[in-house]
Amino acid sequence: MDDWAGFIDQFLGEVRSVVVEHNKGARTFTTAVQEFVHAVDWKESWLIALLFSHVSLLCIIVFTRRNSNVQAVLFFSMLLLIYLAEPLNNLLRTKWELFAAQPYFDKNGLFLSVVFSLPLLVFTLIILVNSLIGMTRLMVKVKRAQLIQKAKAEAKTDEGSKKKK
Repeated sequence: MDDWAGFIDQFLGEVRSVVVEHNKGARTFTTAVQEFVHAVDWKESWLIALLFSHVSLLCIIVFTRRNSNVQAVLFFSMLLLIYLAEPLNNLLRTKWELFAAQPYFDKNGLFLSVVFSLPLLVFTLIILVNSLIGMTRLMVKVKRAQLIQKAKAEAKTDEGSKKKK
């Protein structure tokens, strides 16, 4: 038994040393986010316009939450925009001098993914959750109507059988 305990302690020690070695110089998530936020000039007009468009889109989503047709159009439009983010990033990477002060658009598309696609994904998730809530409410309403209809039918058959007796 002591052999196993020694083996496990030795193994855990080696795992710890490998993890420590691997994480040398690694940034934490919060550090990476802070570096990203500080690297971007958020006062550029195109970024303000993008932020305004996201806020406007969120308002439209909230105000039309009970209209499933509008929500469906918004949902699939946002998915299409997310799908087109890679070609858009490639285009903006070549034309960034026309509207930006620095080249934000890298080959991997990280910047566009964070400031453009991520909010759209969150908005599609909001629409999806709203649709699921609406569907569950509708299912409850239909089931209640079925139960009421069944109870009325049973009462009618009970009434008919009492009159025959």
